[in-house]
Amino acid sequence: MRNRCRGKYSPAVASVIVRNYSRLMERLCASQSGPVQGAMDDADIMQETFLHVTHDPQCTAMKNEAEILARFVFRYRLVRFQTLRDEAQRKTIPYADYLRMVERDEDR
Repeated sequence: MRNRCRGKYSPAVASVIVRNYSRLMERLCASQSGPVQGAMDDADIMQETFLHVTHDPQCTAMKNEAEILARFVFRYRLVRFQTLRDEAQRKTIPYADYLRMVERDEDR
């Protein structure tokens, strides 16, 4: 997981998200497709996005509720994409044990 809390927490942004949380869940997590990849599912990505948006200085500067929600949806898609890429990269990294096994097989 990445560190998504890189700013000061904004209770005003959090209250906007909380007021619209059920609507956001229906819109973004309605697929019920299970885990994205690995251990994270849509609800986990939603929580990561909540942390990211509530600590985002750009969201703190926004005064309109619709702008904050649009930013949340944008960030949700970004976090979901990053999670997919992180999981795909994790699966393609050759680990030292695997490399040693390949070297032993080549020596034979």
